[in-house]
Amino acid sequence: MAYSVPNSPNRLGTDRTRSVSTVLKEICNDAFLSNFHCPDSGRGVPRMKNYLGVALTVGILAGLWAQFSPVLGLVTWVGFVAWAAYFASGGTARGLGSTLVTTASGAAYGWLVVTVTPAIPAAGAVAVGVGIIAALMCLQAGWAVLGFIPGAFLGASSFFGNPEGIWSTLLALVVGACLGWLSDVTGKLVQSKIGTSAATVEPATPVETAAR
Repeated sequence: MAYSVPNSPNRLGTDRTRSVSTVLKEICNDAFLSNFHCPDSGRGVPRMKNYLGVALTVGILAGLWAQFSPVLGLVTWVGFVAWAAYFASGGTARGLGSTLVTTASGAAYGWLVVTVTPAIPAAGAVAVGVGIIAALMCLQAGWAVLGFIPGAFLGASSFFGNPEGIWSTLLALVVGACLGWLSDVTGKLVQSKIGTSAATVEPATPVETAAR
């Protein structure tokens, strides 16, 4: 099968008629398409297959969480925030621990601002309070267990955005982080059954995380 193309100094060259398979091979050799599978090409490894396991388990667990979290009185979106934080931390048991501790610390900082600043009769007290806890959430990264700075900010943001209060926020954060870990572990198990390597993210050290 062949088709005609106009003469132009592009990748198709000056041949007016070229086979579809030839053009497809050239397109598939472009770097920006290297993540996709193309026929008859040595490149274009289907890397998306490495994510099939986690995609399946995350999809199932996310659907279940969305369905049953309101029934259980849990804040759905806060759980998803912690879920995302787990994967952002690098995953594994270490990432779970880091996510639990840092998101909880952020929620606690937010609670302190909301609790203390109303008693301060000064304009801008809340703004000053937020500035102080933001600085503290960065400084605490000096301790390895609190080194995941984004987790603290996500925890504080979750508290500020959840009108149900601190305990509701903390509970949803814990469940969400645990669901992240569960989807990760089961995803790797499913991936091993599929027969391709599971995609992994190396967890960052506390110093590296803080430096970023």
